[in-house]
Amino acid sequence: MAYTMSIPDFVRCGWQEETVIKKLLAHLNRNKIKYRVIGTAIILFVGLSGFAHASTGIDVGARKLYKQILSVGKWIIIIKGDIDTIKCGMDGDTTGVKSKMIGYSVTYASLWALPWLFNEIDTLFGDNLEASSQ
Repeated sequence: MAYTMSIPDFVRCGWQEETVIKKLLAHLNRNKIKYRVIGTAIILFVGLSGFAHASTGIDVGARKLYKQILSVGKWIIIIKGDIDTIKCGMDGDTTGVKSKMIGYSVTYASLWALPWLFNEIDTLFGDNLEASSQ
């Protein structure tokens, strides 16, 4: 099988076969903003929808759905975080490794903190509304 070399490949000192990981990383780098927007929209619209209807009785079902979304989100964060961290480590960027690990850890922690925060707000205002009506 004959391989052809483009001018940019020739300038970069030869042709290199693209592996699946290189293709995946290139795709993620090209579409990084799209994935962030889509992920944020999914988390906001699906993840927080159960908390907007706390008084309608579907809170239990929404919690189950949120737990499923959280488990999927956890693995997305783990895989993407590993790819970015390993990439920074292979480039020798130790500061980048630290910042990526902390950033992805904070992202995952915020997925757990949001439901707790909204429950606390519901409890706070629910108690105040009951006390003011008496």
